[in-house]
Amino acid sequence: MRYAEVEVSKIIESKYNPTMRTDKDKASYKSLKENIKKNGLLNPVLLAYNGKSLVAGHRRLNADHQDTMQLTAAQETERYLMGAKCISTKTFNAIKRLEVIGGRETIKRVVKEGKSPNTYLIGIDYYVGHIKKRGVLKSERDALYWMFNVGKAYQLKAAIKSFADAEMIRDCVENRKPLEIDWLK
Repeated sequence: MRYAEVEVSKIIESKYNPTMRTDKDKASYKSLKENIKKNGLLNPVLLAYNGKSLVAGHRRLNADHQDTMQLTAAQETERYLMGAKCISTKTFNAIKRLEVIGGRETIKRVVKEGKSPNTYLIGIDYYVGHIKKRGVLKSERDALYWMFNVGKAYQLKAAIKSFADAEMIRDCVENRKPLEIDWLK
C-alpha cells in the first residue's frame, strides 16, 4: 500500500456505494463528521490502483471534505498538535519551520494565541530580509520572541513596509522594546 495526496475534486466515487449510507441527516454521519473535525482523518480513504476511483471511505471523504476545507490555519495547527495528519501542506510546512526556529512550545503558543503559523513566518521573513546583519536563526528567534511578547506581527511588517530605519527596528527586536513609531500605536 502506498500513500499519496490526491485532489478531492479528482476522486471518482463508486456508483456501487449505497446512497443511504451517506445520508447527511443521520446521527452516525453527524458523529463521524464531528470526530473528523476534532481528531482529523485518522483512517485515510482507499483508492483503486488508478488513484482516482474511491473503493472505501465514501462517508469519511464526504464528512472530511466538507469541514477540513473550511478550517483556518490556526484550527489546523491545533489539530496538528492533537496528532491529526490531515492538514494542508502550507500549514504543515509553516508549523515545521516554526518548530525549527522555536521548538514545540512555539507551536503550542501559536495555538494559544489563536493565530496562523503563517502570520508569524511572514513577520519573521520580513524582519530577517530587512535586517540581514547576523545569523539568520538568531534573528528569526529574536523576531518570534518580539512578536509573542512585545509587539505583533502586523506591527513589525508595517514598520518594515513603511521603510522605518532598519537599525531602530533591529534595536527594538533585539532588546525587546516596543517600536517607537507613533502611527503604529
